[in-house]
Amino acid sequence: MFSNLKIFLILIAISVVSINGRSVYGLNRLKEGQKLEPFSLKTLNGDKLDINKYLNGKNVGIVFWETPEVENYIDYSKEALKTLVKMHKEYKDKGLQIIAVYCPHEDEKVTEKEINEIYKLVDELDISFPILLDSELIIFDKLGIVAIPSFVLIDKSSTVKYILPGFPPYSAEKDILKEIKYILNIDKENTRRIN
Repeated sequence: MFSNLKIFLILIAISVVSINGRSVYGLNRLKEGQKLEPFSLKTLNGDKLDINKYLNGKNVGIVFWETPEVENYIDYSKEALKTLVKMHKEYKDKGLQIIAVYCPHEDEKVTEKEINEIYKLVDELDISFPILLDSELIIFDKLGIVAIPSFVLIDKSSTVKYILPGFPPYSAEKDILKEIKYILNIDKENTRRIN
């Protein structure tokens, strides 16, 4: 019988070796200081959202996330979404927008089961920001995202200001908040300088 620690270490080792058959470490093709490449995806309700038109003159946090494949699995994506819902509610009137990009479990279209799970999560967490569907993991691959969940902070000029691969929700909240406050010009003396 495996102890909880052994199971936890095995899960970490597996996640470090591969996510959907890809090597793992951060975001391979996206760097702080770069402009975000244009892309568009369908929203949860079926409309198409052009990211560059949406970003135009806005400070936007983008989280790349998934639903758990296995029951009783630690759902880091859900924890990341909870954190961002809280931050969005607190800072949306100060200029922060959030987008959640759902990445399916396989290089396929998002399944009906996944859509139902997403709707349940939207209701449970009271998510009010757009949910985009990266069907077939096109943007996931284009940006080189290999750790889920991951968070990217974009400023008003569409420049990537902060990247947090693998968004560890419990330890990252304070750092993300500092970065958000910086791009929103809130409490700059207590935030780090970003590219």
